[in-house]
Amino acid sequence: RGPVYLTLSFQQHVVIENMSVWWPQFISPRAFILERSADFGKKWNAYRYYATNCRNIFGKTATPPFSPPSNTVDAICVEEPWSMIEQNRADFLVSSQLSVSSTDIETMAAYRSITNLRLALVEPTFLSDYELTEWKVIGSCMCNGHSSLCTPLFGESIVQGKVYSGCLCEHNTTGDHCERCAAGNNSFAWRPGNLMAANVCR
Repeated sequence: RGPVYLTLSFQQHVVIENMSVWWPQFISPRAFILERSADFGKKWNAYRYYATNCRNIFGKTATPPFSPPSNTVDAICVEEPWSMIEQNRADFLVSSQLSVSSTDIETMAAYRSITNLRLALVEPTFLSDYELTEWKVIGSCMCNGHSSLCTPLFGESIVQGKVYSGCLCEHNTTGDHCERCAAGNNSFAWRPGNLMAANVCR
């Protein structure tokens, strides 16, 4: 029996901050993988492996789920308990994997930018089926570090709670995703902003 897939499609690039998934009490799967795609589902890469026994199921060494950032885009494997909050909850925080201060900024940005998320359910519990009670993802629009506010693009519907595609650009940038310098601000080449440097266009 192969994996069972549950997929979220965002229809655009978004920047993921964190994710939580809840299972019914006592029947969370024995093994699953959180996977990401940045090209609308054409190619998938693992964000993190979860298992009751990482070595036996995935052939990976277990990493404590609340250890310091590993500063690598290589997916680690964590074992139960997956959350300090609830036994039947699994969490994934980008900051728990990469540290902005010690990781290449562009690598960090690419790591967080996704178009799709999916759960690859590899092994159920003693039951033959999977059950999921809630899957929560927190993210924002893709603005290349030059905006803190998302805004609807032309023709985009206004829906409460939606992550809009466009950005309210700052730092003298322009474009749907603040991907270029605004007119009259081309003394330096455009660069994405980050927590260490705004890289304002001038």
